[in-house]
Amino acid sequence: MGWFDGNPATMYSIPPADVYPDLLELAGGAEVVVTLAQRYLAADDAIRALHAADIALKADPDNVAALAVRLSALQLQLRSSANSNETGWLQFGITETQGRLDAAGQ
Repeated sequence: MGWFDGNPATMYSIPPADVYPDLLELAGGAEVVVTLAQRYLAADDAIRALHAADIALKADPDNVAALAVRLSALQLQLRSSANSNETGWLQFGITETQGRLDAAGQ
């Protein structure tokens, strides 16, 4: 029991999120990834939508469309949560994301 998941890439201090900006550049920018997140959300795939939104937000933290998808994905996942720890973290994410949207005037 510990932090290592057996993947050699996770042994190092550089997190996978550090390559997100480069991946976004290759994909054509944050808006392309936000569109992907919106497609996932439309298919009720909250987790993939959340991951895609977070990739866009890593490169563009104030991207309103990515924040909106993130918020919707968190809310969708919350509706199916029966785990108190998961529910708490989802509610935290919802509050934090809504605050960021409010600060952006949305």
